[in-house]
Formats: sequence, C-alpha cells, structure tokens
Amino acid sequence: MPWGSAALLMAIRSQCNFIDDFRELPLASRDLVVSELIREAKKRRERHVQDPGTLQPFDGDSGEERGRRRDRRGDFPAAELLLGDSPQQVLERLTKGDPLELGARLPDRLEEQGYLIFPVRVIDLLFAHIAYGSMDYEGDPSLDVFLQRCIDKAVASYLTLESEDERNGAPIDFDGDPYYVLISEMLGVERDLSRLVLLHYNHLPLPTRRTFHSIMIVQKSMNRWVAEGNGPPQRIRDQLEYALEFLSTLGGTSTPDPDGLKFPDPPGGTWESYETHE
Repeated sequence: MPWGSAALLMAIRSQCNFIDDFRELPLASRDLVVSELIREAKKRRERHVQDPGTLQPFDGDSGEERGRRRDRRGDFPAAELLLGDSPQQVLERLTKGDPLELGARLPDRLEEQGYLIFPVRVIDLLFAHIAYGSMDYEGDPSLDVFLQRCIDKAVASYLTLESEDERNGAPIDFDGDPYYVLISEMLGVERDLSRLVLLHYNHLPLPTRRTFHSIMIVQKSMNRWVAEGNGPPQRIRDQLEYALEFLSTLGGTSTPDPDGLKFPDPPGGTWESYETHE
C-alpha cells in the first residue's frame, strides 16, 4: 500500500508550521501575509461563507446592547483587541499583525487534534468566530480556552462546508489543499474520492485519529508514541487497523472502535457534534 512521498509530507508539514518564518517578519509584512491568507481562504469559500470583512451586526443589536459592550471591564488579557462595539471593529484589530498569534495557534490545534486540514482553509472562519464570540467575552474562560474553542468551532464550520461541497459535487481544489493528494497517495484511492475519504478521516474517533496522524503523517515511531503516554502497543495497532478499515469502507466497517467510543453518523449532515479535548 503506497504511503505517499517523503517530499510531499515534508512540504505539508512546512506549510502547516509557517509560524516560525512568520514571527521573523516585520509587522508590516505580517499584515500582508494575514491579508493574503484571508484572501485565499475567502476565494475558496466564497460560495458558502459570508465575507468576514463585511460581517453584519447581530439581529436586535440595539443601542442598549452596544452600550453594555462598551461598559464591559477591560482588565483581562487581549481586552484591547476583543472589546469592541461590533464584530467588524474587532476583526480589523485581529488582522493587523496577527496579535493573537493565530498563525501558530491554528496549526498547533489542528495537529494536536490529529486533523488533516490545511490551516489556510480555516483562517477566515476562525477570524469570523473570534470576532463574533468577542461580543460576549469578558475574560472567562481564559483567553487560551476562548481561542481554542473558536478554533474548534471554525473547524466544525469548515467540515460542514466540505460535507456540503461533497454532496453537491463541487470541484475538488487539488491545487489549494495538498491533503487531497496526500490521502489519495497514502491509501491508493482515486483522486475524485479524496475529499470523501478526508471527511471520513477527520470524522475518526479522536484517539484513533491522533494515533494515525502521529504515526502515519508525522511519522513518529511506535515506541515514541507509547512513551508519550498514548497506550500500549496493541491498542495503537488496533487503532491503526480500525482507521484503515474505516477509511477503506468509507465508514461502513462493522468493527467496533478499539476505544469503545460512539460518534455521529458518517459525513452527510453537519459537524455540530464532534469530539475534541482541551
């Protein structure tokens, strides 16, 4: 079974960890990078996603509500960014130099959760979720938890949109997302099935998905993954075998998940119910 080329894996990991180079850029150049990320992401999602740059106020966004937001106390981390009268105002601050280091937080969270999702394809959704979520944020939960939850919501939104694209037969953007090529080469499936297979991969139970990602994508050794506290070798083998059977049958396997977890139906609906851990 082909497992993809080392060069392709290296290229993807390089793209997913672009923050190392990003941090070396002057602020003016960071603005250009963030703007380009948003532009590219919006091009891919323009059929589905409202332009984050033209976010509309909430329904019933009365003067009283705007006053309440102005009266919120600004004594929590990043209050100078997240306290605003509207999502538009917050969005404008967020996209100037990446002050919340979303360029690092997003790929880190995707890797932690074992997703095969190209960060650029989620960034516009993430900015939108943070901008809207900031309207009710007053420092609780912590900033890290708040941003993590926004990332998870952005991922759920992205997967729902991908599921809709698959149902509608939309063209697959092979040039914009190397994971389509990777999953096709890894599993030896036709490219036309790569989006459907990716959807099922990102639907795998969290422990199994993380194991598959760490060993097959990041290429950690079995011994290292065990040493990092992820279970005995047999459990890891069971997870890998389950993942391969789940993907090869597009979710139709009758084999129970080795961790005994129950998850939503395979792709076809929304992704409002999915498993993450904090």
